[in-house]
Amino acid sequence: MAVLKSIITAFITLAVYSSLVSAAPEGTFNTTRNAVATFTKGVNGTITFQGYYDEKTKKESTLITVDIQSGLDIPAEGYPYHVHVKPITGDNCTTAGGHLDPKNITDLFVCKPPNLAECQPGDLSGKYGKLIADNGKNKTTAVDEYLSWTNPDYTLLNRSVVIHYPNSEFF
Repeated sequence: MAVLKSIITAFITLAVYSSLVSAAPEGTFNTTRNAVATFTKGVNGTITFQGYYDEKTKKESTLITVDIQSGLDIPAEGYPYHVHVKPITGDNCTTAGGHLDPKNITDLFVCKPPNLAECQPGDLSGKYGKLIADNGKNKTTAVDEYLSWTNPDYTLLNRSVVIHYPNSEFF
């Protein structure tokens, strides 16, 4: 039962930093910010967010890299995962609050690509698919244009990432 109650959340505020990207095309993505959500209870692995700013278009984008090494034990159904509005306090997932949803879209809305602008910004599994287990692991990437490093309503800073059971319950 303790394993079922274990939390598989991570604080995005862990490893946030800015740096120059030397390999980026000149005048395009010239700055980056990074955050790493590290999972150690129930699921082991990381979700990395690498933010870019395009000076020409004045737009942000975020490369999301999922690297779960173990713990996804239900292979066929897939695990929903979301950015939640608050950091986790203690071992209680409910302290994460709801999904990052500044437009008040609600959890009842079914996010379907290619209309990602209509989705909750924090609904990563709705926008890019649930985490499908492959021998307990998952590796996937996506580029998100709706999460932000500068807009306080859409920011990743001081948030948490939660991976849910396939039935959407907290671990």
